[in-house]
Order: sequence, then C-alpha cells, then structure tokens
Amino acid sequence: NKRALEYLAMTYLLEHKLAKFINLYPELNKLYNNKMPLTYETALFLYAMKTRNSDLKYNFSNELKRVIATFSKILKENNGNKIAAQNTLKKQFENTYMYYLTYLSPLATKTGNTDE
Repeated sequence: NKRALEYLAMTYLLEHKLAKFINLYPELNKLYNNKMPLTYETALFLYAMKTRNSDLKYNFSNELKRVIATFSKILKENNGNKIAAQNTLKKQFENTYMYYLTYLSPLATKTGNTDE
C-alpha cells in the first residue's frame, strides 16, 4: 500500500529515525522507480554521511547536490552560526527537510538529533 509506506517513511523522518527509514529504502526505491522525492533523497544522503555507509547505491540528483551545496555555503558564510543564517536559508529552503531538521524539528531544537 503506497500511502501506508509513505506515511511510515515520513513518520520516521519527522522523528529523526533515519536507520528505520533506510530499512524502507528498497521498497521506496521501487515505488519511485529510482527517482525519489527530494525529502527522501535528502534523508538518504544524510544517513550515508552520518554512517559513512558506502553500500547505499543511489545516484543523487543535481537538485539535491544544489540544495546541499547552497545550504552549506550559506551556513559557512555565516561562520556556522545557524541563527545568523536562518533568514537567508528560510527564503530558499523553508520547505525542505534540511531546513526542518535545522530549525523546525522539536527534536533538533530541544534535545539534539536522535537515530533510534
């Protein structure tokens, strides 16, 4: 059931449970014919970076590469100060998973990132 799979995937992402999200990766990849939505693709990228997992075979889109590069560049221009970078990042990335994780998620703003 596509809707149930998407609901479960988003629940894991909202709760920062990237390891559980990755367990859904084979089914999601089939569902989207190797062209996942940017939110899912971002989660794959972050998981791969966090775990240094080279087993994840996914060809990341140019759109994701642009988002990561620009988001990182703006943070760097603000000396890594997330508060100083927030207005600029919000204008360009408010509707992205990167922005959610950095500024909106109750887990990130209160207790830090968890990955159960």
